[in-house]
Amino acid sequence: MNSQATYNKRRKKAESARGFSRRISERKLRRWTNPFRPNQWRYYLKQYDLLNVRLTRFQRDEPVQRWLGCDSWQRLLINKWNSRIFVQRHGIPVPELYWHGRYLNNLPWQNLPDRYVIRPTWGTNRRGVHVVADGKTLLGKGPVDSKGIRQALISERGIFNVVPLLLEEAILPQDGPARLPTEYKCHMFGSKVGAIQIIDRGASGAEFRTRYYNEQWVPFKESLMLNCESLPVQEPPAFLGPMLEWATKLGKEIATYMRIDFLGFGKRCVFNEFSSAPGTRYNSPFFDEVFEELWQTHIPGQV
Repeated sequence: MNSQATYNKRRKKAESARGFSRRISERKLRRWTNPFRPNQWRYYLKQYDLLNVRLTRFQRDEPVQRWLGCDSWQRLLINKWNSRIFVQRHGIPVPELYWHGRYLNNLPWQNLPDRYVIRPTWGTNRRGVHVVADGKTLLGKGPVDSKGIRQALISERGIFNVVPLLLEEAILPQDGPARLPTEYKCHMFGSKVGAIQIIDRGASGAEFRTRYYNEQWVPFKESLMLNCESLPVQEPPAFLGPMLEWATKLGKEIATYMRIDFLGFGKRCVFNEFSSAPGTRYNSPFFDEVFEELWQTHIPGQV
């Protein structure tokens, strides 16, 4: 549910945006916003639709027709459980899953590995995500143990979580001190790789450095993000070929704009998550121009 004020704010933002940023703002309005209008029956239909999208969970043996039976079915992939299932159906590696559920008491607190990630199946900007390695949290400060993580989760969500949690393998370097993995974000326009964004995060996870490359791993001539520190130009990762193959395979089936995120270290790369409406506040005019042209060329007519 969204207040009328929130809807009006997002509408104003969409109208003031340009190029790709305008498209993403419009997508958020159409797909994810439902202003509170209890006197209109369409409000209840959309509210049911949004709840259905958030709570529907698929299994690997689900017929593909069930995936495609939902309006704007690509929204189902934003659920991180569904995204794991979807990419596994395509033979793409994901982090090992240790546990999945709603009741914190059922989480195997006595048998946690030394390194793990706990994250909700629905959420953005690392909210509710805990990355633990060798007794330390990588998205915060200081040492941590299972009791501390449990108390943090209870404080955030309570014993029972409407949104299920995932307990997964942490994708971290095998040698040396643990640190957050490099993120590789493939901006897909159907089967076209529009750009590969790499991100290295600081200790808190909020600060980051970034750089964009095209699919031939040539850096863009201008900065695509404002007010963000740029990474130096790097050699392509060892897994560039397989990663682009996976992104192209997924993008072809998704058939609209989708950012497909991977995590990588050394020779290993795994799928992380999808984003259908990434944030646009750092977009440069050049970014909006380049991505708008990619949209018009490869997925015209898509919302």
